[in-house]
Amino acid sequence: MNENVELIVNELSMQIANLSKERAIYAALATQYKHELEQVKAELEELKKEQNNKKGEEK
Repeated sequence: MNENVELIVNELSMQIANLSKERAIYAALATQYKHELEQVKAELEELKKEQNNKKGEEK
């Protein structure tokens, strides 16, 4: 029975390690996507400003 307990503990430890790794990957991707989204929003605002300036010049 002692071998079974050790096997279960080892398996759970591996599962915890895998979940920790997956969590780190998820956090990194979420941070990257957040940064990219902020960059795209800034670019969109810049394009809107340029478009408004062009409309103002045409009048």
